[in-house]
Amino acid sequence: MFDLKIIGSPLKKSEIDFLNQIIPERWSVESNIDNAKLNSFYNNAFALLYPSSYEGFGIPILEAMKAGTPFIALNNSSIPEVAGNAGILLDSLNIEDFMNALHKISLNRLNLIEKGFIQSQKFSWDKCFQQTLKVYNDLYNS
Repeated sequence: MFDLKIIGSPLKKSEIDFLNQIIPERWSVESNIDNAKLNSFYNNAFALLYPSSYEGFGIPILEAMKAGTPFIALNNSSIPEVAGNAGILLDSLNIEDFMNALHKISLNRLNLIEKGFIQSQKFSWDKCFQQTLKVYNDLYNS
């Protein structure tokens, strides 16, 4: 049995009511946290649930992989490119799919962590800078 830690903006009353109905006293919200505390949450989490239906890049997934935290995310937008084969991607977010994904993580946790470390190496600010610099150099030289 898990507790749900929500990182982000305060919840709406309807969201609070829903969580109190399905998992009373087993959830909390953390807002305005610093990077050290965020990293601590990643390090202590069983998994990251990232339910974003539209994402420009998916930095939380990358952060989770670097911290050794398996993740569950929706299979859309830029998420598949960032995730590679290092996490569990769902076509829709419903309770049954989510529970099945948690079960898969429990059976394959170490493998997913290793895949996450490998996948996360594809992304760094230095690589981003080098690739951007190459584009500018190519444009300048053409």
